[in-house]
Amino acid sequence: FVVVTEEGIGRCFFYPFLTREEAEHEFSLRRGNLILSRVVFAYDSGTLIEIASHGPPLPHNTIRRAAKRLALWGKVFVQNGTIGQSSIHFLSDSSAYVDFSAHECESWRLDDGSPVPPRKSFEAASYDPEGRVFRGSISWAPATFCGCQ
Repeated sequence: FVVVTEEGIGRCFFYPFLTREEAEHEFSLRRGNLILSRVVFAYDSGTLIEIASHGPPLPHNTIRRAAKRLALWGKVFVQNGTIGQSSIHFLSDSSAYVDFSAHECESWRLDDGSPVPPRKSFEAASYDPEGRVFRGSISWAPATFCGCQ
């Protein structure tokens, strides 16, 4: 669930929540602000569902367009709360890499014994914002990593 607001012309902000109750609570807190336009959405199997909207209606279409994009670029997904421990970094909808620069990765080796590079780019990276699907592959050729090339 996400509450999307427009705070200044064309400046949309996303406030994600784990549960509908949390999103609706935040939405209701902001409801007292009659000037702030906002829309709460849910995602169900990749489909955007508008739950409620409030505030001046003119920005609602801008908010809806922003919510449909829910851009992947600029985001980083980490493991064990550590950037660089196989964290995935999205530079754009067609450029992403895995970061192995953390101390925890220093002992990791490719199957030929060489160290894992500190950064490995995805090949043929693409992102479908409507379906919220990222596709990409990593090639370790000529070596392999854990048996994968």
